[in-house]
Amino acid sequence: MPQRATKRLVVFGDGRIPVSRMLVLAACDAARVVPGVEVVAVCEVATASAPAPSLERRLAIGARRRLARWPSQPAPRGTPPPVPPMQRIAEVQDVPLLVPPRLQVNHPAFREELRALGVDLGLSLYCGQVFRPPLLALFEGGVANFHNGLLPEYRGLGATAWSIYNGEERTGFTFHWMSPGIDEGAVLLRDSVAVTPERSAPSLEVAKTRAAIPHLREVLRCMVAGEPGVPQGDGGRYFSAQDHAVMREVDDPAARTSDELLRRLRAFGSLTITLDRPYSVTELARVAPGGRRPRLAFIAADGVLLAPTRIDGLLAPAFRAYRAAADLYRRARPR
Repeated sequence: MPQRATKRLVVFGDGRIPVSRMLVLAACDAARVVPGVEVVAVCEVATASAPAPSLERRLAIGARRRLARWPSQPAPRGTPPPVPPMQRIAEVQDVPLLVPPRLQVNHPAFREELRALGVDLGLSLYCGQVFRPPLLALFEGGVANFHNGLLPEYRGLGATAWSIYNGEERTGFTFHWMSPGIDEGAVLLRDSVAVTPERSAPSLEVAKTRAAIPHLREVLRCMVAGEPGVPQGDGGRYFSAQDHAVMREVDDPAARTSDELLRRLRAFGSLTITLDRPYSVTELARVAPGGRRPRLAFIAADGVLLAPTRIDGLLAPAFRAYRAAADLYRRARPR
């Protein structure tokens, strides 16, 4: 079959994730100025739309949001800018928005839809799904992936969080060809950003996304040219969802040092710490010697007194007020 002069590209993204939508929008814009490629569809592998919550759920969400704004806080550094939904991105690009059955990219019906489009190339941007060999085989030019970590050092999930936890000075991203092995394909391009003390994992994700956007033209050029990339070779580690879950569960906080707990919290965003019961702790602080001991304070393995100051995103007093109100509501609700 003769090669087409212009490669037909499908861009995959996750509609729930702002940085994914940022990259999808930027990739579509980049494709307009890269010779030999055109975007023929945008594919949404997870959607931000959901059924309307119940009245009870809406009241609970409203109460939590009000409590979360007390006292008022500025937007965290690195908050993603407003990004249009995937449907709007597709409309602006004048291409169809594809949504696979049950949001599964490997669904046979979706493969047939892609086959009918005559696709040549795919670009996955925070897709979060494994492309199985039958799907990869549809793209004669191959499928490239944006991975939010340096490869091969940080394969798998949560690369940014693991970079912080491991004390790396920089955390990176990699554009690579997809292969049957997860995050094992040849590398097209890598870059990194500095890990500084004030940067959280979410802010670093935004920083990496912004750093990746100027590279999209070069990535597309490599894809169109069919450049093989650089094999990863040996080394590195794969981080699984189970690895991530283990780090966030702290059944016995007294067995961990304060530095370890604070490092985990900074890296992974929240820890489920069991005190009188499990709490989803999103902020911990050292308690000054001689000061008033908060109710949920505990002594870490190095003798430092720690206390949750935010639980599930709420200041500890606000969390207690919210939980008391929720318990009262549940008891008063007609059965």
